[in-house]
Amino acid sequence: MLFVASIVGTTINTSLLNTYKSAVIGHSGGEIILDSGVKLSVPPNALTERTEIVIGITFDANHFPKVSLIML
Repeated sequence: MLFVASIVGTTINTSLLNTYKSAVIGHSGGEIILDSGVKLSVPPNALTERTEIVIGITFDANHFPKVSLIML
C-alpha cells in the first residue's frame, strides 16, 4: 500500500522532501510516524494479514493519486 499526501499553500521544510518510512502491520494494528509528525494509524482488525505499508512526503506530481471532484 502507498499513501500520498499533498500539501498546498504552505511553507515547506525542504529537508522533509521525498522522505518515507515503511512498516509491516498485521491483524493487531500499528502506526507509522514520519519525522515531520505525519502519522498513519491502522486500527486492530483492519488488516487480515501482515502487509507492508509505506507512507511518505513527495512533491512529485507523478506520485499524486488521481482524484475526481464531485459537485453536489
